[in-house]
Amino acid sequence: MAVLLESLEKNLAHYRLDLGKVRQMDAPGLSVLVYCAETLKSRGQGLDIINADDELSNLFRAGRLDKTYAVSLG
Repeated sequence: MAVLLESLEKNLAHYRLDLGKVRQMDAPGLSVLVYCAETLKSRGQGLDIINADDELSNLFRAGRLDKTYAVSLG
């Protein structure tokens, strides 16, 4: 997650986070994602989360991250 936080400094128009190798996420990890999504939203930038397994996708949907923070799951 440190790499994700550092990449926010690049000020890109859009970010893509590949979770293909992530099998579970704890509360601090989810907090970092929420922070990043809020930061990007405030800048008018986007975040795609790709290759999230069903469990992680359901977690994001349950927390409404896909609606609240313009996160695309796929």
